[in-house]
Amino acid sequence: MKMTEEILDSLTEQYRGEIAAIESYEKALKKYEDQPEEAELRRMYREHLDATLRLRETLREQGRVLPEGSGAWGTVASAVERVATIINDELPLQILRRGESIGVDGYDALLKGDGLSDALFVELAALRSRCARHMNTLDGMIARVPEIQSRPMI
Repeated sequence: MKMTEEILDSLTEQYRGEIAAIESYEKALKKYEDQPEEAELRRMYREHLDATLRLRETLREQGRVLPEGSGAWGTVASAVERVATIINDELPLQILRRGESIGVDGYDALLKGDGLSDALFVELAALRSRCARHMNTLDGMIARVPEIQSRPMI
């Protein structure tokens, strides 16, 4: 089933967002290495890797040329993340949470659109649910930050 350009553009943007998430989680994993949050952050990182693979496959099936990198949003997120890792322990988690919220919004917009196959709708709904779970996990981490001594700066 051939998708509309509007849907393909939205899928491409969501793909870029997933790449930006990967880049952000890579930076966060450096900050939280050997810390209590590392295992959960690593799991969420892997789930974003999986999401890019799934979206990439869909875009390729539709003959879409894949964008390189995360675009402007990824550049901004990367710069903010670098500064945040130096400032305090909570801010990088808040940035990740904001990114997950943007991801949920992007998936919501895709799911409201017409022209998705049933299989793609189910796939996107599952990816949206992951982002929502990530938000909940990050909320818990953010709540626990004051209980843990400061981490080393990177």
